[in-house]
Amino acid sequence: MSEISELEQAVDNFAVEMKARLRSKAKQRWSGWQDMGRGSLSDRLLSNAARGAINTDPKSLVDSANLAMMIHRHTKQQNTVTSSTTRRKKL
Repeated sequence: MSEISELEQAVDNFAVEMKARLRSKAKQRWSGWQDMGRGSLSDRLLSNAARGAINTDPKSLVDSANLAMMIHRHTKQQNTVTSSTTRRKKL
């Protein structure tokens, strides 16, 4: 298997774990990430990443990945709003 194929398979496998963890958290009634600021999400990301790396805690590493996805989504949404606002001002 080539290196890129191995990486793609690892990402696919990790995505399955991320989705399972999100479902598990939803069943525990965790919600509201859409309303959390980037600062709060970032603090949680760093905390989970440290816990996952130092304690070799796989759940914390998966939580870190999910938090990174949430921050990424916030950033993309913010860029979309900023971009459309900029276009309107130019017209």
